[in-house]
Amino acid sequence: MSLGYSGTIYQLFSGASSDDFNVTINIVNADTGEVFDTVNYSEDRESFGQ
Repeated sequence: MSLGYSGTIYQLFSGASSDDFNVTINIVNADTGEVFDTVNYSEDRESFGQ
């Protein structure tokens, strides 16, 4: 969750509109380079009612 907040704050200070905030986090296996999970913070934030 802290990565999502960090990405959102970065976009805020870069001048993005709050409606356009979009943070996607890919979780990658360091050995194989395979993405085994993806989290879209904007979508997850809406499901938490924030």
